[in-house]
Amino acid sequence: MDLSRLKFEFSDLAGLGLASVDQQADFLQGFHAKQGFTYGTRLTIREQVAPSDVFLYLLGRFGSPNGILSFARQKNDAMKSVILWHYTLSWRGRLMHVVAHPFSLEVLFSCQQPVDLTEEGFGALIKEGMRRHSREVAKARKQVTHWHSFLNPLSHMLDACDRMLARAKSLEESLVKSKAHPVTPEEIRWHEQHYEEHAISSSELSGCCLSVRMMAPVLAEMFVNLIIYNQFRNRSPARQEKDDFTCASILVRLEKLHTECEGFACPVNMQSAPVKAFTDLMNRRNDLLHGNIRPVARKEDEFLMYEGIPIIKRFRSIYDRSLGPVLNAFPLAEAEHDYAVARGLLAYLLQCLEPAVAAELNPMLESLDLHQERNNQKLTTLFTNIFVDSSALASLYRNGA
Repeated sequence: MDLSRLKFEFSDLAGLGLASVDQQADFLQGFHAKQGFTYGTRLTIREQVAPSDVFLYLLGRFGSPNGILSFARQKNDAMKSVILWHYTLSWRGRLMHVVAHPFSLEVLFSCQQPVDLTEEGFGALIKEGMRRHSREVAKARKQVTHWHSFLNPLSHMLDACDRMLARAKSLEESLVKSKAHPVTPEEIRWHEQHYEEHAISSSELSGCCLSVRMMAPVLAEMFVNLIIYNQFRNRSPARQEKDDFTCASILVRLEKLHTECEGFACPVNMQSAPVKAFTDLMNRRNDLLHGNIRPVARKEDEFLMYEGIPIIKRFRSIYDRSLGPVLNAFPLAEAEHDYAVARGLLAYLLQCLEPAVAAELNPMLESLDLHQERNNQKLTTLFTNIFVDSSALASLYRNGA
C-alpha cells in the first residue's frame, strides 16, 4: 500500500457533501487569483462512465449543480458551449470538483496529497453509487428532459458554399486566363509543361462555381422551410396542413409565410429587391437543374459555313479554344452573385420576423447540429462551433495545488 496516497473508496463517495459557503468563498478567491483551478489530483473521464449517469447520481444526492462555473454559465451565453455543469463538493475538509465539458468530465481534488483513484475506479464507484441510491437517481430522472440532436443541413450547406467559393477564388488567381497561340519552341514547351495543370484547375474551378450556383437557392429554400417547421400556426390537423404548405411552390410559401406562421413582424414583400433577386435566381437555377438549352445565353463565337465547311471569322489560340469554354461556362462572378442573393434573402426574412424569433433562428445558420426535445417538435440550437469555443479550456486546468 502506498501510504503517501489518500485512498478514495465507496465510503468516501458516500460521505461527500456540498461545499460550505466559506469553502466556496475561499475557492472563488483562489480561482480568480490563479485564473483557473488548483488541484493535486485530476481525473479526466471520457469512456469509463456515462457523464449523464454521473450527473443523475449527483443531482439525486445533492440537487442542482452548485459550482461557480454553473452560475457563470447562466449569466454568460458564450460559456454555454464549453461549460455544461459544475459541482463543488466537500471531502475530508477539502474540495472535490466535478466539471462537465462537451468533450470530457474533469474530477479535481484540491488536497496536495495525491488521491489513490483512477478514472476506471471513479466510474466503478459511480455505477455502484447509482445502484445503492436508485431511489434518488429515479427521482433525478424525472427532473430531466430527453433531447436528441441531428446534423444541421443549412449550416453545412452554407459552410460548403463558403469553402467552395474560397477555393474557386484561389484557383482563379493561379490560372492563366488567356494565352497566345504557341509559335516559338519556348511557347510550345510552356504548353507541354503547364497545359494539363491548368486544364485540371479550370475544371475544378468550373465545378466549384456550378455547385455553389446549384446550392444557393436550395439553402435559401431550406431556411424558409426551417421557419415553417418552427413557426407554423397550430391547427387541426396541423401535421397535414404543415406538410401541404411545405410542399407548395417557394413563391407561395414566401407570400403566405406571415399568415401561415407565427412570429412575423411584417409580411414578406414580394416586390422587394431581395425577393425579386431570389426569383431571378430560381429561374437561372431551374435552367441548370432541368438542363434547359438556351443558346443565346451562352453564345461564345460566330462563324460562317460554305458547303459544310466552317469559315472562321476570328482565330483563337489553342489554349483559349480549349480552356476558354471551361472557364466561361460557370464564371466565378456568377457564383458569387447567386450566393449573395441567397444570403440576402435569409437576411431579409430575419428582418421580417419579430426580434425574439429572429434571435432564435439566427444561430441556426452556424450551429453544427440542431436540437429537439423528445416531446416538443420545435427546433433550437444549443451549441455553435464547440471546437473553437473549447480550444482555450486548457488554461482552466494548468495549475497544480
